[in-house]
Amino acid sequence: MPDVVTIFGSPAAMPRNVHLDRFLKRFALTATPAHLATYLLVHCLFSISFLVFLNASLSFVITDRIGKHHGVGDAVGTLGFVDELVALVGCPVWGVLSDRLGVRNVAAIGFTFVGAGLWAVIACKNVIPGLLLARILFAMGGSATYVVNSSFATCTSCIYMHRR
Repeated sequence: MPDVVTIFGSPAAMPRNVHLDRFLKRFALTATPAHLATYLLVHCLFSISFLVFLNASLSFVITDRIGKHHGVGDAVGTLGFVDELVALVGCPVWGVLSDRLGVRNVAAIGFTFVGAGLWAVIACKNVIPGLLLARILFAMGGSATYVVNSSFATCTSCIYMHRR
């Protein structure tokens, strides 16, 4: 199968869509490739992985680490509900803080809370108040990373630049 250069003679001779070129020139990427790689390969991956890991391992922590074998589903459900309540309050607060402090600082603070929450979950000896407070700490960091994910998504998208 012949390549494009042999069909059209040279790359400059290839047919171009002038309207598409004009349209694409009006859009500009608002982030560098390093920002995109960091966002996609580090921040998104780790923030989602931490959230999934804690939710998946919570019943193991309650049964094997704490030693509670009855009412595990109620405990996991209560902790998940508290997590959602904290996120409901925390997301608007972290959104305001990201506007004032910057997205990078909120991401660092959020991952600090997530790390402290993961450490506290393993260090707990009882479900209430220990695991409940650890889950609140983790939810504060989780809501910060969620807000940062949303902010990064808007910062790294293409925007329309109107030229006059």
